[in-house]
Amino acid sequence: MVNLTVDALVLAALSTASWDGVYHCEVGLGQTNSGLNAWVEYQLSIDDESCTLGILGFQTEENIKCATSRQDHTIDILFTSYSNGRVTNRYGVQLYQVGEPLLRLIQREDSVVTEWKAIQPNSDVQQTTYCFDRKENHEV
Repeated sequence: MVNLTVDALVLAALSTASWDGVYHCEVGLGQTNSGLNAWVEYQLSIDDESCTLGILGFQTEENIKCATSRQDHTIDILFTSYSNGRVTNRYGVQLYQVGEPLLRLIQREDSVVTEWKAIQPNSDVQQTTYCFDRKENHEV
């Protein structure tokens, strides 16, 4: 009986993806009217205590505090606030509602599938892509 319980716990732990770490995604946005290559870069940091999403690129610089909702091999990244604690951006505009899903990551074999939700790099990017790669694991 004890062995069955331990085996069930081990199986449950193995079947749930560990999302703690730092993830990176870079999206090419094409050329601007002046011929420059435009891009946006995302850096997502997740651990048990916190979640942050940095966005840097063409006419974009945002730092977002986020929350996570985890289920099996899926994690939703939810808007909490900007890094200054406000729900409006530097221009006083509220783009996201508190708790609104910004994006979803799904672990599939050796890759991470990205489903863009409230955050969309631009209208040319498919809603489901392989964008985020894990760059670092957080030490436990």
